Amino acid sequence: MFGFSLIVLCVFYGIRYDFGNDYWSYYNLFLASSYGIDVEVIEPGWGFINYLCQPIGFFGMIFLLTVFEYYSVFKHIKLYVDREYWWLAVFIFCFTFNFLLLGCSMMRQFLAMVILLYTIKYISQRKLIPFLIIVCIAISIHKTAIIFIPMYMFSLWLPNINRKYWILSFVVGFICLMVLSKTYLEFFQVAAILFDDEKFSRYLLGDEGSYSFTIIFDILWLVLLMYYCPQERIGKIICLISILSYVFLPFTFVVVMLLRLMLFFSFFFIFTMPNMIQRIELNPVRYVVLSIYVFLLIRRSMVSYNGETYGGYFEYKTIFDSLNWL
Repeated sequence: MFGFSLIVLCVFYGIRYDFGNDYWSYYNLFLASSYGIDVEVIEPGWGFINYLCQPIGFFGMIFLLTVFEYYSVFKHIKLYVDREYWWLAVFIFCFTFNFLLLGCSMMRQFLAMVILLYTIKYISQRKLIPFLIIVCIAISIHKTAIIFIPMYMFSLWLPNINRKYWILSFVVGFICLMVLSKTYLEFFQVAAILFDDEKFSRYLLGDEGSYSFTIIFDILWLVLLMYYCPQERIGKIICLISILSYVFLPFTFVVVMLLRLMLFFSFFFIFTMPNMIQRIELNPVRYVVLSIYVFLLIRRSMVSYNGETYGGYFEYKTIFDSLNWL
């Protein structure tokens, strides 16, 4: 069933058409590449992929990238999640709106996120050169992947974050960041200028940003992830990377675009959440935690799917709905 689900996802999303709010922007970039036009707003890695895929067309490029991306995710699930919880890892990948669905729209960043999964082995083995090569490839596809470079520090230092003072410090720090997120909105306006990105400044919410009651559960996941952090090297590295997403989470309620940076780290929840739930020893507690997590995951995805930002852009169509072969 694990392999069959991979095939179904690859086919279902590989033949998507007019799916996501950036679909036609990517098509126009692909078309520009076919005419040899120098597209200055695009990273060279993505431009190179567009150039190589000209013989198979835009549809062919999407299908190949989808197969590579989903295969990579499933491959790393098999590596880093126990077989008993493969289903949960696949569920998190499919039903976290910001992973699979949003990845169909933000094609460049999603590809960069997937490529960064291949760095884990080299972080664990303390191999700097292969790590930097993979990160540079990701950066050439989406420049924000540069934020992942400091993750190599975990090859040199792996703190035991399951100790009480670490957990308390992280929770207090997270709450402080929540308070600061609205106090220093001006900082993000400066950051928008530095990034030279209209999208970044466009999504500054200011006083309109608000916190949901589910932030309580986010704090709960933080505590549980730290308390049940694996002791084996690779498991601890993955857990630490995913926990770093909590540095960005409080600010995403004020600056939506910061969610894009957070995704480079929260993407590792695909592996860490199943491992955390598995480590809960008491079965009743484990089932309660699992049920709450699954319910909130579905709820958040539905809110995102029907929200103002992406609502209406994810009506599923296939390439057979196209009037011509792109």
